[in-house]
Amino acid sequence: MKSLEAKSYNTTNGVYQRFDSVNVLVHDGVYGVHTGAGTSNHRFLKTLVKLGLGPKLNVIPIFTAPSNPNFQQDFFLETLNFISTNKGVVIPIDNGTEGMETFGYFEHWEMACKNAVQIVRELCIANGTHLLVSFDTPFILLHELLGDSSLKEQFFHAHVPHSTGLIHDPDYRMRIETERTAFVDITSSPSGALGSTCDYMKKHLLQDYGADERRIIPLTYGTLTEDYHRINQSRIEQTVRALGIEEGEKFVLAYGRAMPYKGFHIFLESLAKLRESSVKFVLIAAARDGGNDYIDSLQKIMDDYGLRGKLITHFDSTLPYILQQSHQLAAVVVPSLAEPFGLIPVENFANPFSTAPVIASAVGGLGEQIEDGVNGFTFEAGNADDLAKKIQIILQMDDTNRKAIKKTAFDRARERNDLEKNVSTFFSHILRFCLRL
Repeated sequence: MKSLEAKSYNTTNGVYQRFDSVNVLVHDGVYGVHTGAGTSNHRFLKTLVKLGLGPKLNVIPIFTAPSNPNFQQDFFLETLNFISTNKGVVIPIDNGTEGMETFGYFEHWEMACKNAVQIVRELCIANGTHLLVSFDTPFILLHELLGDSSLKEQFFHAHVPHSTGLIHDPDYRMRIETERTAFVDITSSPSGALGSTCDYMKKHLLQDYGADERRIIPLTYGTLTEDYHRINQSRIEQTVRALGIEEGEKFVLAYGRAMPYKGFHIFLESLAKLRESSVKFVLIAAARDGGNDYIDSLQKIMDDYGLRGKLITHFDSTLPYILQQSHQLAAVVVPSLAEPFGLIPVENFANPFSTAPVIASAVGGLGEQIEDGVNGFTFEAGNADDLAKKIQIILQMDDTNRKAIKKTAFDRARERNDLEKNVSTFFSHILRFCLRL
């Protein structure tokens, strides 16, 4: 394999010269974006293009059919445009669901990885060396299937788990054992490494999965400056009024997938304890089919307590962004019971136009993002009383303290979560590993 000295941050030229192709494998973030993982995948692709790696870029997404409710045509066309205009290529693969499921289960991961390996073999036939960066569990079998000795000298594979079965699916034992085997295999290989998206994930991979610390490299979540722009004030006011919030009324916002681990029931229970205050809420708990048992339970809590607010069960990525620029927004609440990182706080911190501080449970990667009372507020996960106290603190906060917290949050996010810098750091570690081969 070729040899090239790695540099700390400005590693684009090193990657460009070192590898004949850069191949990124994702399950979300190309045909649409429906999760924090998909948002991160999409930003990673944008960053590679910004860093000048477009001509080397092969994007390998799990195919999503236009008939799939999660297919977003405008988003897909925008993604294709920024990849192709920078000379990148999109090579979709099938996972056995005919484009109707992107994450799936073991049998779907196996088929996706087998099809991805075939693409890698075709690349290697043309010789050269190739960088593979795969994201999340649908590609957990990739390194094992790439273990053919005829390929080992032609690729370097970095796998980045956004989450794990132990965090989000503890009853799925096959997933957990497959991950454990894969993480040990990847970090035992001279042509492999694991990416950790935050300090919590690194500790989790070490202690709970037995990965080798020497082969875990940081790919810290981040944002891009172009993610943010100021929304017209009339549009903000129109959106807020349409949600039943009148001028002068304060509201709190929570959003994410309609899953019990997101803790939205804790959010509602905390508001039940604040019924004497005039605060309203907007809760965006998005389900793929627009409704599920968890949403039904949230609606029951609202009805039982007579809560004043709006429950939205479909996800529109623009809605939280608009609401975060409203001067009537008191707080953004992230009440998760489990979270490997959680993008909502850092996205709010890095947004120069957001108006409200963040309250988040001190669990998983959320806890390392917020210093309580300094750049936001934390509460004990699952404790509605504690959350209600923190909401009350913010409702009583004066503008001077609010602005100080927002400034600290913004400054820290721009320092720690600059995605271009973080991706460059990730590549610098990969190049160092390649020097040893």
